[in-house]
Amino acid sequence: MIAGFAAVGVLLAGLVSAAQVPLAGPDAHAEASKPWDAPPDADETGHLIFDGVVGLLKHWSNIYHMNGHNVVPAFVTPGTLLFHGRGDAVSPAVPEWLSLDAEHSLIFTNHGNSGHLLTYAATRPLKLLYFDGASAYYRSGTLDTQDVLIYGNVTTGRWNPFGRIIDLCDWGKEFGIDGYLRMEFDFEIMYCNFTNGLEVVSSVNVPPITWSLATDLQLDDHRFPLLTHGEPSDSPVPAEPIPTAGPVPNSAPSDPPRRRPGGPGGPGGPGRGPPIPPDPPEGWQGSLRSTSQVVFEALHAGYWHNFAPLTGIKIDYEGLITFYNPKYMSLVEARRTVDSPSLYRLLNISREDGVMFKSELAHVLTRHGVKGSGIDWGNVMRHIMERHADRLEFLKHLLQSVDQPANTTTPVNLTSVVRETRQQVLTMLAPYLSRSSVPSSRDGATSANRTWLEPAISLCASSYTKYMDVSTFTPQEHILKSATEATAREICRTLGLVWTTTFGAESVASPRTQRALLVEWRTEIERLMGWLDWAVWLKCDPGCSADEICSLDGIWTGIEHPTPHCLSLLHWQRGRGGGPGPGSPSGPGEGGGRREAGWGGRP
Repeated sequence: MIAGFAAVGVLLAGLVSAAQVPLAGPDAHAEASKPWDAPPDADETGHLIFDGVVGLLKHWSNIYHMNGHNVVPAFVTPGTLLFHGRGDAVSPAVPEWLSLDAEHSLIFTNHGNSGHLLTYAATRPLKLLYFDGASAYYRSGTLDTQDVLIYGNVTTGRWNPFGRIIDLCDWGKEFGIDGYLRMEFDFEIMYCNFTNGLEVVSSVNVPPITWSLATDLQLDDHRFPLLTHGEPSDSPVPAEPIPTAGPVPNSAPSDPPRRRPGGPGGPGGPGRGPPIPPDPPEGWQGSLRSTSQVVFEALHAGYWHNFAPLTGIKIDYEGLITFYNPKYMSLVEARRTVDSPSLYRLLNISREDGVMFKSELAHVLTRHGVKGSGIDWGNVMRHIMERHADRLEFLKHLLQSVDQPANTTTPVNLTSVVRETRQQVLTMLAPYLSRSSVPSSRDGATSANRTWLEPAISLCASSYTKYMDVSTFTPQEHILKSATEATAREICRTLGLVWTTTFGAESVASPRTQRALLVEWRTEIERLMGWLDWAVWLKCDPGCSADEICSLDGIWTGIEHPTPHCLSLLHWQRGRGGGPGPGSPSGPGEGGGRREAGWGGRP
């Protein structure tokens, strides 16, 4: 495997000489010459790159879009606490897993009376490589970026976590990689050398966890369809034997088998093996926590990072590599045959594109003295999302209000909805509309004459990036700039299209014409929101009560468009009952969440 990467070094010279040349992307001059109301290209991926960047280190976004396409350098900041659960007090001598939440690692202390939680502190910046999406969840699609890095293509049947961590750590030695950041129900780090960069803060022989066959096995099988212990034929054998954690259900050869918590693949040591009845500590009063509760609290900890990015990690945006870059032509062709972005994969990546990716990544990890622009691209893109997400959602709600049930006694005031819609669109475009650009006559502002809006829409689309000094960019930053502009342009274009007819709509008196306009505007807003497909619009509706949390269970069910629903913080120990169920996928902004009976649900 290491020999395979020797070829990367041969390619570096050519890449270094072109270091300041933007990577493949939309031609800036061609984009600028397009009419402002021209739709985006069918192969456009800027909005997908944008969404991926905004979602970095966020649990909710990466559950919604599980098949990650971005690989980005990151750092654990010094002083950050990291956790590791195991069945003894010995720090791992081989690559193992760390968590950033103690609740996560406590799952792996389920070893009778010998369970230990080891807490570490980072003594220096720890160099990580971050795979976005649900990249620690073993199912088809979520491991694609790792497979391309390790094997050069997307393979099947490589479900052994120990083989994967050893392969990744072996590859990363050349580049000084300390570990790999991934996410499943919570974030984890595959750490390569526990003697380097970590200081033991504490080692606690924690109170044991009770074990109940009837309840816990149901929970384990339902919530943790993770991975198994089979050894890939071409992966090195780990220094420690691979433990077993109970029987593994039958599955197709290409599908990941299952395991219960406590086995390999999470922030803990070797699996628990047969359950050991625990003895409460001497003098202990009251009950112990059950496996179900410990597992649920680990799941709950992951939800802390739903919308606020994970703390203790710094992203190096200047080095972000995305497989949505149009230079990976084999993936452009593959996406044309797939209906939903949630189903996009790297399955058909060509050998040439795989080599190009590894060459680019090697250059990113070895370049010195190249600082990039220093722009916080995550903040730039989050600002665009924060400014528009709530307003677009409300605008859609407003336009949907005309679809009232047939038995409604109070008809919708169409004139009022038209007026309020116009005000919402005007609010979003107000920073860009100049007094001098408004046509002096009513005839100059018809829906057929859109040229007067060109300066406003152009400013709306470019204001986030026009000030940037591109001479300071890394090659990867050119792609981030293009993604920002593509996303802003389509938002502004859609608002401009709606404004061309809302501008004079207050003078329309005919209910029939008003309704036709509202349908037209709603179609445009729904199309835009579907194109953006932001996870922030996926909510529990109605909202959850104080004793519930909103859950998005696609990672457990394998559903590509899961429906959010409320889970009880008190009744998680119930059997699965009907299970969470797939529910009906809801479009962006539609809510559609529902409370589920059964495990975690409220009847």
